[in-house]
Amino acid sequence: VMNRISKFELMDQGLENEEILRTVPGSRYHSGGRLEFGPDGKLYATTGDANNPIEAATNRSYLGGKILRMNTDGSVPEDNPFENSTVYSQGHRNPQGIAWEPDTGDLYNSEHGPWRYDEINRVVPGGNYGWGHYNCGDVTKVPGSEKGFEEFREPVRCFKNWTIAPSGMTFVNDTSSPWHGDLFLTGLRGRQVY
Repeated sequence: VMNRISKFELMDQGLENEEILRTVPGSRYHSGGRLEFGPDGKLYATTGDANNPIEAATNRSYLGGKILRMNTDGSVPEDNPFENSTVYSQGHRNPQGIAWEPDTGDLYNSEHGPWRYDEINRVVPGGNYGWGHYNCGDVTKVPGSEKGFEEFREPVRCFKNWTIAPSGMTFVNDTSSPWHGDLFLTGLRGRQVY
């Protein structure tokens, strides 16, 4: 199963479809799929690991388990962290929400963990979030792995005791609101907003 990112334009004759990116791994589970335009005008896309072996999420040549950043035509921005690659960050299990903090412009994502260990991460260009090796600050021993755990980024918030199955998220950007700058997160379980 492969996912793709397409752009549609409404024309007098109907919809015109342009494929922007066709090679995104997909699966019944862990497909990610959030699309957002960032404050920089670039298109960001979350991709899940597509239930592939855990090494895949930290392999830059595999587009699953990543946050991708691209120009609106699908080309690679010159200032991406990896040359000739849409990969912006890696080592994600199933990221489903992304949002930018209004005052700093920092990017955050919400991500499903295995059974629990759901995370909220501050995403930095080129960051490795360690899925398969490192969950919520806990090291997972992977047979044959030579990875240095110091390279993995710590989550900002981790839900170790229960799963919220995080999905969409947004920061309140209204300066007149008492919640200005607060992050709201929806969960697919429990019918709650965090």
